[in-house]
Amino acid sequence: MNILKMKLLRNTVIISLLLSLIIIGTSLHAQTFNRPLPPGVFPYEFVRNDSSAFGYYLLAPYKLNAQNTPGYIHGFPLLLDENGYVLWYRTVDSGNASNLAFHDQQQLYTFITTYSQTFSECVVMNSVFEPIDTFTVTNGVLPDAHEFTILANGNYALAGRKDSVMDLSAYTFAGIQGSAITHVRGFVLQEFNAQHQLVFQWNSNDHIFPTESFPAFYGYNAADFDYCHGNAISDDDDGNLLISFRHLNAVYKINHTTGAIIWRLGGKSSDFTFPNDYRFSGQHDIQKIANGNYTVFDNGNSHTPKRSRGIEYHLDTAVMTATRVWTYLNTPVVYSSAMGSHQTTADRNHLLSYGLVFRPDPSIQLVDDVGNLLTEINLADSVQTYRARLAMPAQPIPRPAVSCSTNLTDVFLSAPGGYQKYVWSTGDTTATIQITQTGVYQVWVNYGCGMVGSLPFFVDDITNVCGAAAIPENPFPAINEKYHFFDLLGRQVLPKRDGIYLQQDYSGKTKLRYIRSVEFSR
Repeated sequence: MNILKMKLLRNTVIISLLLSLIIIGTSLHAQTFNRPLPPGVFPYEFVRNDSSAFGYYLLAPYKLNAQNTPGYIHGFPLLLDENGYVLWYRTVDSGNASNLAFHDQQQLYTFITTYSQTFSECVVMNSVFEPIDTFTVTNGVLPDAHEFTILANGNYALAGRKDSVMDLSAYTFAGIQGSAITHVRGFVLQEFNAQHQLVFQWNSNDHIFPTESFPAFYGYNAADFDYCHGNAISDDDDGNLLISFRHLNAVYKINHTTGAIIWRLGGKSSDFTFPNDYRFSGQHDIQKIANGNYTVFDNGNSHTPKRSRGIEYHLDTAVMTATRVWTYLNTPVVYSSAMGSHQTTADRNHLLSYGLVFRPDPSIQLVDDVGNLLTEINLADSVQTYRARLAMPAQPIPRPAVSCSTNLTDVFLSAPGGYQKYVWSTGDTTATIQITQTGVYQVWVNYGCGMVGSLPFFVDDITNVCGAAAIPENPFPAINEKYHFFDLLGRQVLPKRDGIYLQQDYSGKTKLRYIRSVEFSR
């Protein structure tokens, strides 16, 4: 064999090995999209390892590319049930939705739709997903999609921005000389009452000097210096406010009356020391939780090595210490350079949304207090959600019931009548569809400003569909967990005493039943 042939053979072997590694790597990182979907909803993988956690997952997925890209899909609000099936969604033709949240005290949902750099709407929906109000920033403030929340006093807090021109020529930022005409982006908090009156406004440019920033990680731009980058607003339990500033690596507590800074947690001028922790950086989602502690999602932009985690601190304001009392760091380590959230539930589960991550890193995880992984959601690559929340409304969302019927040769699935719109996971848009193969089926019907989904209908045997369909979930267990109950309009409900309901068991069999008072013990 001559030298040329030997080289060609060697190169062929190398190329084959590289292709094999690529194929193996792709298969290792491949996703199994395992839930039926209505058209236009991004696919995802849902894994549930534990059946003890209940509630609805709230997120607003969007495609990470420019809106003028062909095939771009706008972000939209999305709810999943605890088994990962699409419960409610609202697709839109314009604007990007973000920050879908449920507010337990008011039993209201909120989200933001951003249409441009100069206009966005903060939408309030009631418990049946009907829009009942909208808010937007005022007084020359530009919108900021990072936050829209309902405060403990019932008012609405919106994030915004308003620039100031500052002379920063006496300072250098990561080796760059500051400009005498630096356009400094101020983070603005505007608070409105229910009558849309502006009752409180706070601008970071009035209280925080740009030298508090970390330009080595977040940059300096004289034309638009986003030195603080506020990304979360929440209540402390004394009526004052907490703001997370990503580019300051810090959380500030501000006086809700005067706007004065009460304390700084983290950053260059931290009022607290961290006796057992290496601090947080690039963080999101500051929350005061029921036990009096504070939680954040630590993106870890300035950590070495870079790693993201959920973390909880106990703050001692007498000696000004921030003591780490809980943290979750995934194995293998996940690093998210932007976005993310950390929610601690009443039963001490922790929902972590990792924001800007890609496969094989998880998008969302629910872990218990000792770090056991309960649930994991993996969005498709290039699809992100800024935050995720777990919510349990006082009443479950009513779901249409899928019924099954046959004639001599054909099998049909039907949704209840009376709706204006039907969307099946098959793409059909009629109330009744014919099925010819096994699979998992769902239907969505109009509900509020979006679409509500049925429980999944499983078809494992096409020759015995109506007798063997299974519905393996119960989002809000009633006193008898063997059944689901529906009102006479086909909507899933928790049965009340002394009423007539459609009862469906886990084999899919349905019958009319009268529920007596003595059967209940809540």
